Amino acid sequence: MTKEQFSESMAYLGLAYGKEFTHQELSMYYDFLKGYSDATLTNAIKNIIRKSKFLPKITELLEECDNCKEKTKFEVLEYMNSQGYFKAGSEYDKAIMFLERNNIPEWFKADLNRYYKMMLSNRLEHKETLMIGWLNEWNR
Repeated sequence: MTKEQFSESMAYLGLAYGKEFTHQELSMYYDFLKGYSDATLTNAIKNIIRKSKFLPKITELLEECDNCKEKTKFEVLEYMNSQGYFKAGSEYDKAIMFLERNNIPEWFKADLNRYYKMMLSNRLEHKETLMIGWLNEWNR
């Protein structure tokens, strides 16, 4: 995640809670959160905004980022399954075991990353199609 992406996410968080972060606060948050992707941080912030009335502490953001990361792994696994990656149910079960034990072989990590990118690309294309359809309906 770039510092610019991080700043945008934190501005979004600040806007939701009426908080303007100081440079020192942003620096401290960045030290802890820089290892996460922009998508993970954004999803974590949105989840926190939905369920909390109060500005989260760094530990709460870290916990939610970890939850989002974990959820994403299983979403990718489901996407891989829907795309016919697994030839037998036992292969799918073994993949679940890899994720649950956090003992993922390097070859499978590479496949997870490749399918993650495909899944994001597919979602983006689908989102654009939905937006175009929505705009066409709106303009009628």
